[in-house]
Amino acid sequence: MATDMVGKHQTTIFSPTNHVYIFFDVKGITAGANFQSRWYGLDLAGQDPNTPLRTIDYTCQEGERKLFFELSSIGNWPVGNYKV
Repeated sequence: MATDMVGKHQTTIFSPTNHVYIFFDVKGITAGANFQSRWYGLDLAGQDPNTPLRTIDYTCQEGERKLFFELSSIGNWPVGNYKV
């Protein structure tokens, strides 16, 4: 996890204004394989922790070795615990 799309600023703690990037290695995965990230707010007021805040789908392309999912907020992120 990082606050930038190249993974230079790795962290597990994000500020309310950060973009959140989740990286993973897909070396050896067949082109056309489908991936999905589900983003949850675990302790946010009015948010069911079992219902994703957002779901992002991606299909792996030929020759890709590393992928990332990004989530950003129009406003500030509410303070709390999240999981992907």
